[in-house]
Amino acid sequence: MKTIKVGLSTCGISAGGEKVYQALQEQLNEHPGLFKLQETGCIGMCYREPLVEVSNGNGTGHIYAEVTPDRVPRIVEEDVIGNGTIEEWLAVDTEGHGTEADFLENQHRIVLRNCGIIDPGSIDDYIARGGYEAAKKAITSMTPEAIIEEIVTSGLRGRGGGGFPTGTKWKFTRGAPGDKKYI
Repeated sequence: MKTIKVGLSTCGISAGGEKVYQALQEQLNEHPGLFKLQETGCIGMCYREPLVEVSNGNGTGHIYAEVTPDRVPRIVEEDVIGNGTIEEWLAVDTEGHGTEADFLENQHRIVLRNCGIIDPGSIDDYIARGGYEAAKKAITSMTPEAIIEEIVTSGLRGRGGGGFPTGTKWKFTRGAPGDKKYI
């Protein structure tokens, strides 16, 4: 079964993504069980929103750009039912084709690696992608000193303007006398 994801982050919503999602929901109501419909966060090409990803369930798929509610029936008919790709709306596919393939080719997401992949409202999606593993490790198997050392090693810096090393700040706080401490 194919999965259709609609980018519904701020950029997607402002470009009309919610109306596209509603149009897809109506198509799903007309064809129950034909495809799985999901929300997702930013897919990565805000300037081409609304974006709709059609995945085939076998690791292949593609993203259509500038989708409107009027385009939805054609996507369902030609892509979901007909197993074709609408080339003129194609932003990128898993083969590296499409108008945005060059833009995305050398990108490697780190912090935003789950954007456009998981449903941001689903804790189960996040956990399935390894979410909360660092917190679990810190709570169950690390001492406060080991946690501080991990932060020191990471090089994380504060955002207060001076870029003061967070690990150093935590060391100072940990070593300060008293039960209540303020940073």
